[in-house]
Amino acid sequence: MVNLRTNRTSSPKQQQLVNTNKVLNPPRLEGTKLLCKVNGTVRTPGASLNDVPLTVSKANLAKGDLFVLDLIEDGTKRIVLQVDEVKENQNARTPEIIIDLNIAKTFPIKLYEKYNIHKVSKPEDFELYLVELTLREQYFSRGDMWRFTRKLVNTTVYLKKCFEIFSMRATVYGLWVKNAPYRVSSGYVTKHTKFVFRSLSACCTLFLQMSKEMWDFDLNGDTYYEKAVDGFLSDLFTRWK
Repeated sequence: MVNLRTNRTSSPKQQQLVNTNKVLNPPRLEGTKLLCKVNGTVRTPGASLNDVPLTVSKANLAKGDLFVLDLIEDGTKRIVLQVDEVKENQNARTPEIIIDLNIAKTFPIKLYEKYNIHKVSKPEDFELYLVELTLREQYFSRGDMWRFTRKLVNTTVYLKKCFEIFSMRATVYGLWVKNAPYRVSSGYVTKHTKFVFRSLSACCTLFLQMSKEMWDFDLNGDTYYEKAVDGFLSDLFTRWK
């Protein structure tokens, strides 16, 4: 099985800094490598958060095909992507791939440069074991989570990819496979892939009952109100930081 690795980091912010996938075992690829020019496009204002469809031209790929894009010439670092549309550009002299600019920002891809691509013959070689999604200021019920994840089956995902499905938004934060290197930066979602949803805007509400006893003094001369606000709450918020 082919695994695509990212560098391990020590803090959540560093974990979001994406490097690239490192290939440990040879994948099951089809045919020979093809040199393609990579262009980028941006999302139109007011459009959904979903990435602009990945389009290919003269690359001998069909809609739904998976391919690996070598980020460096020796092929030791690569990303797996999926074709969304096929358009024959008559003006294109060489095979061409049009990607969302978010991909170019996340991975070290230089626009208008040429990269080697290789069609994947067995998508299961890139199967993901776990996908971690983050969301903000939204409520997802169990049914919402199930419907959301079912739409991702048989698609490729990568770190920091944004989704908007059924008016629900989420971003890919972490990807894992069963074997080493375990944490990867891109992969293929199957019906066996597990999902974890994490809210970045979760809140906790504390209620303090104000009564006459709150103004009584303890043995140290402090009021119970002071102990609650300056003691308990202060220590709690410090710990949560």
